[in-house]
Amino acid sequence: IQAEEMEQLPITEVSEALEMQAGYVDGSLRGGRKGEVAYLIDGIPVTDSYDRSTVVNVNKNMVQELQVISGAFNAEYGKVMSGVVNITTKRGSNKFGGTIETYFGDHVSTHDRIFDHIGYINPLSIRNIEGGLHGPVIKDKLFYYLNVRNIYFGGWQEGQRRYKPIAVSFQDTAGNIVLFDSTSMLGDKEWVPMNWNEKLYLQGQLIYRFTDNLNVYYSYFYDDKDY
Repeated sequence: IQAEEMEQLPITEVSEALEMQAGYVDGSLRGGRKGEVAYLIDGIPVTDSYDRSTVVNVNKNMVQELQVISGAFNAEYGKVMSGVVNITTKRGSNKFGGTIETYFGDHVSTHDRIFDHIGYINPLSIRNIEGGLHGPVIKDKLFYYLNVRNIYFGGWQEGQRRYKPIAVSFQDTAGNIVLFDSTSMLGDKEWVPMNWNEKLYLQGQLIYRFTDNLNVYYSYFYDDKDY
């Protein structure tokens, strides 16, 4: 999949482009286990040694080419059984440019028996903003690519803080469940997200072009996830 194709696809993640490939389903290739797929970025292995997933994520605007090898592959790929996912990042040019993308929204429910705050909509409960810059530092020789993305996902599950995490209850002689201390263990009854997550991705590259066939590049990937 080339960069031009990814721009036309209705996707926000590289993983969504992978799911469109024949034989690739939720991290598995052709029925194999998830740990049998190798992930590479510019030829460098980024496979997690613990669960065999990818260690870092690449924003789709940084991808020049996405390649899924699900058939026979060369011996250069070690510790691989099912296939290879190889991502090639963009190489830079003499043209300055930039991108900015955003989307936001919320989940809405009509089940008033479940949610006491029915009808409440927070348009920033789900928000994504991404920006990128690229261009030359030295014409025809040194180029840069910079991409940053912040995603907050408020989720669709919410709970009410009726009690504090330190709350302790006991059963009295009449069989009733009673708080040990009802004055200090009650919550503020605020509605809070229960399955939220927030991610910050920062990716940067410096590319030095010795010749048309020889490039030296320095890549920096920063992933911060909280949930």
